[in-house]
Amino acid sequence: MLEDCGPSRPCASPTHNRHWLLTTETRNKFSPLGKLSDIPEEEITLHKPKAPVPPIMLRYSDNYPEILANIKKACGPTDNKFSNDIIKIFPGTSDKHTQISNFCRTQGYDFYILKPKQLRPLKVVKKDFPQIKTQQKSRKRLKNLASR
Repeated sequence: MLEDCGPSRPCASPTHNRHWLLTTETRNKFSPLGKLSDIPEEEITLHKPKAPVPPIMLRYSDNYPEILANIKKACGPTDNKFSNDIIKIFPGTSDKHTQISNFCRTQGYDFYILKPKQLRPLKVVKKDFPQIKTQQKSRKRLKNLASR
C-alpha cells in the first residue's frame, strides 16, 4: 500500500512486522554450562586423561604357549598380539602391569617394557646453527637466539 505524501511523491506505508508470529525452536547445546556456573570453583575438578599403560614386550621362544599360560594363571587374562618375533602383552591397568612384569622377572623370561611418550627424552634438532666448539659459547649463542 502506498500512501500519498504529497503531490509529487508517493510514500511507502510502514510495514508491519509479521516475524513475531513465527516461532522457531532451538536447541541450546551449552545449557549444561549454565548449571556449572552455580557450582563454586573449589568443587570443580579438572580430570586429566590418564596415560595408557605401555605393553610388555615378551621375546618369542618355542615354549611361548606355556609362558602365556603361566602368566594367565598368575595374573589373570590379558590381550596378546604377535608381531616381529615379539609378543605384546597388553595388561589394561597399571596394577596388572606391575604384577605381570614382576612375575616375568622372577621367572626369568626375556622381556622389556617401553617407556610412555611422556617419560621419553625429548629430541631437539638444531638447524642453521654454526658449529661452536665450546659449551659456554654455544649456550650464550642459544640465549641470544631465544631473546630475539
